[in-house]
Amino acid sequence: MGHLLEGGLEAAYDSASSKRYRRGTRACRFCRLRNVCGGCLAVTFGQGGDVFADRDPHCFYEQRKTYLTDLRRRR
Repeated sequence: MGHLLEGGLEAAYDSASSKRYRRGTRACRFCRLRNVCGGCLAVTFGQGGDVFADRDPHCFYEQRKTYLTDLRRRR
């Protein structure tokens, strides 16, 4: 992303790789919670995933939709 001692904080923050990292993963691109969540790229990386393509393995959103669907069926 950048070297703070060589280029400074502003250069590191504005670098192309920093901007890509802040955009997050493509898997969350259309998620309704993207702006407030975005998943944890560090967890994805730690689990061996691609931080730019894979969803956070602990994402609850899909489970939430299944849970709500099951609740509706029971009524």
